[in-house]
Amino acid sequence: MSSAYDNLKADRIRFGAYTAFLKYDEVNVKNVADAGIDTALVNADEIPVEKREEFFSYLEKYGIEAIVVNRETRKYYEKAGMLDFDKKDLMWYKDMPAFKYYCYVDEPGTEHFEVLGKEVERFHKEFPGKIAYINLLPMYANSAQLTGGAWKAPIEYYEQPSTDFQQYLDQYVEKVPTHYICTDIYPHRKARNPKCPEKFPAEYIKTTYTNYVKSIEITADQCRKYGRDFWVCVQTCSWSAGIREPDEYEFRWQAYTMLSYGAKTLLYYVFAARPRHTGTPLNVRDERNELYFGIKRIAEEFKRMSDVYVSYKNLGAFNVNSTPETTPYLEMNNPYKNFKTISEIKTESPVLVGCFEKKEGNG
Repeated sequence: MSSAYDNLKADRIRFGAYTAFLKYDEVNVKNVADAGIDTALVNADEIPVEKREEFFSYLEKYGIEAIVVNRETRKYYEKAGMLDFDKKDLMWYKDMPAFKYYCYVDEPGTEHFEVLGKEVERFHKEFPGKIAYINLLPMYANSAQLTGGAWKAPIEYYEQPSTDFQQYLDQYVEKVPTHYICTDIYPHRKARNPKCPEKFPAEYIKTTYTNYVKSIEITADQCRKYGRDFWVCVQTCSWSAGIREPDEYEFRWQAYTMLSYGAKTLLYYVFAARPRHTGTPLNVRDERNELYFGIKRIAEEFKRMSDVYVSYKNLGAFNVNSTPETTPYLEMNNPYKNFKTISEIKTESPVLVGCFEKKEGNG
């Protein structure tokens, strides 16, 4: 990645949030900031014009940088298959100190990368110091989505592509010059208990996405190979019957797993309640639940270690006492080997070990 992007790279662990704002008032912004959130998605077409300046002044006051997105505009262009749209809607925001990012598109396919690459270059010229934000599909997306984008999967034309996740990331790196790679990885699932009789109300058991660590590993390896920051959207709620609401301990497990692979930015999906989303840290009345306070505690932990953490570079990770039968979600394709800093580990439990070395000097 060009040295021109070095000033955009994270100098600390950062926390972001999707759908963080419900009322666009000062109380809402303060609740988001108090959870340790640095960056939040702001849906521009939801904010009344007369409230925009006041709302952005609250973001600046509480130290939150905005990822501006216009969902209605984005939906129109996604449907039309065009991602090179005019950014007149951003001109009002360009002088707002809290405006830092612009969200181009969520979960595009490989066929959009060439246009997106040109758009990212143009954006950085028109808005120096700002960052074009693109979130990629997860590894569990099907090949139709990896080619045509999440929104085009049902179209017959996309039924036969042969794109896999590694190819998807390869093409992104080749064509889109962001200084980071950001993707979704949501592990907390649930399945009907097979012992529950059909005639009784369903009982569910907790499950975990089988290729969880493998999907982290592939993305982190790509970031390390090309010198890009690793950003990731982490799960803070449920949005369908097969997805469960994580508690504090399950969220903590996600967060530390990401750190073991060198993640610099964690974005919460989602932070405030929306239709279909349950268990979010803030509910529809802007009230804080137990997960909110857990996330706040974890953010405080991470910020205390942040300066030391970013002074090291991630080498990869390996696991101990993991087998495909007992902990399939910890299995990996490319474990880091010969980490001489650790001579021996004795444990009866499965352990994931992240490996780091100083960016400069020994350590």
